[in-house]
Amino acid sequence: VVPGGHKVVRVEFYDGDVKVGEDAAAPYEYLWSGVLPGGHSLKARLVYDAGSTLDSAAVEVVVANAAPTISVQPKSLQIYAGLPATFSVSASGNGGGLAYQWQCSVDGGQTWTTLAGTNSSSYTLASVQTACSYRVIVSDANGASTSAAATLTIKTVPAVGTHADAVLRSKPIAYWELNEIAGSIAYDYAGGNNGALVNGPVWQPAGGQVGGALALDNAGTQYVNGGKGLALANKSFSIGAWIKRSALGRNEFAVAQGSGKTNNGLAFGFRSSNKFTFSFWGNDLDTAATYTDANWNFWVGTYDAVTRARKIYFNGTEVASGTASANYQGTGDLWLGEGFGDNYVNGALDEVAIYDTVLSPTDILRQYQAGLGGPSVPAVTLTS
Repeated sequence: VVPGGHKVVRVEFYDGDVKVGEDAAAPYEYLWSGVLPGGHSLKARLVYDAGSTLDSAAVEVVVANAAPTISVQPKSLQIYAGLPATFSVSASGNGGGLAYQWQCSVDGGQTWTTLAGTNSSSYTLASVQTACSYRVIVSDANGASTSAAATLTIKTVPAVGTHADAVLRSKPIAYWELNEIAGSIAYDYAGGNNGALVNGPVWQPAGGQVGGALALDNAGTQYVNGGKGLALANKSFSIGAWIKRSALGRNEFAVAQGSGKTNNGLAFGFRSSNKFTFSFWGNDLDTAATYTDANWNFWVGTYDAVTRARKIYFNGTEVASGTASANYQGTGDLWLGEGFGDNYVNGALDEVAIYDTVLSPTDILRQYQAGLGGPSVPAVTLTS
């Protein structure tokens, strides 16, 4: 309050004569982001209800050049030998263009070797063979920043005839075995799309159809967030999963992505009618039969983006087919065990895999038989 009863209605903030912001409520403050390096003369201007103003004394500030900021660090991966692996970061800076230099260490980070020709925010190994730690140095005219180290763990190629062998023969782009015994990460052993466990799903080391499994409760809150790494829109793809239900008569999606908009919502799982669905939201394929048992069952959905042919397989046998009205067009996080903030699985999931191809009936039967632990359809390799 100033003489005459006038009151402050706002405070304006200036860099020299340039207004950068204002605040109309006490305590008067302004967060100024994106400030350029160099000298700045900062002051506050009080504006009263009568229109008069009063400036504070100026404060001289020098903003130093800052090295790039790494906002997304590379993540550790566990990948089967012979498959590709990609490490990536997100970074920003105000010193011109960013340069990247990836390095690897085989001695736990004591020494680092520079990898030639790796000037990119991502680094891909075409065929992983050696365990190593990876990091990247991001630099610009203002300096350099070094990322956290990410560890690459190599999984041994599975024995011929096992379920993992059958899955890998079909070249998945994501493969969550769900055989972990502890921790909050579901590792993708094919594509590095590691999933984060949400609200405490429970590992069952000996409770799956193939080894362990992930149990999801009936409270309707537990699932796995597989992140945004899988782009399925306008593409051919297949989904396979062993699913065990503990309740009936409810929507339960084992795999989902996208949003509740026509052709933008992928849902792979059960409807409340107990029919199985392979849905793109408003563009759906459902089984004619209902399924009400509480056993482990192997479900596969295939989609051909060229012909728009869509099929559902149950334990190695085709049980539904049709032609989609349009390709799936959704994007975003991929969820295991729920969909669209609801539709949670009450039961368990095992051996979830996604492919960027249309699995053949032979591929599907091979995986089903291998999952049962019996003889699988032999893989045939033609040579000239």
